[in-house]
Amino acid sequence: MFLLESPKIESIPSHVTKNMARDSIKQRLDHLAGLTKLSFSTEQVDAGLDRPSFRDLTAFIFQPQNKFRLI
Repeated sequence: MFLLESPKIESIPSHVTKNMARDSIKQRLDHLAGLTKLSFSTEQVDAGLDRPSFRDLTAFIFQPQNKFRLI
């Protein structure tokens, strides 16, 4: 996978090569979403609850963003 981060990207490379592993990208997305700051109690961990990940949030991408309800 390729990741390019910068406050201002001047140009997009015409040819990209792998600069990160998949797990590193997933960890970066989790960090950007603030998921790395979540803490769990030992009871939750013992109950088998996993830490949410960025992938878990994709269900919310297509949620309506307006406050009006369609009838």
